[in-house]
Amino acid sequence: MIALGYEKDNDEEKLMKLSETTLQCNNEELDRIIDFLNRIKNTNYEAGDHYHYRDFNKKWTSEESDFIIFLEEDVESSR
Repeated sequence: MIALGYEKDNDEEKLMKLSETTLQCNNEELDRIIDFLNRIKNTNYEAGDHYHYRDFNKKWTSEESDFIIFLEEDVESSR
C-alpha cells in the first residue's frame, strides 16, 4: 500500500508520496469509512479502477477531505 497526497499550489495539484497519514474522524465517520472499504472489497473490480469516498458518503462536503482508493492487480490471483 502506498499513500499519496496532493498539495494545491495556484490551483495546480502536486502529487506527493506520503510516509504517514492521519484520518481524524469520529466513530460514525469511521463506520462509514469501513462500510466504504467493504463495499469496494466486495466489488468485481479491475486493476486501475478507483473509487472516491466523496461519491459514497452522502454527508460529504467540500470542507472535508476526499480520499481515493486506487486498485492494483490482485497479487494472489495473478500467480
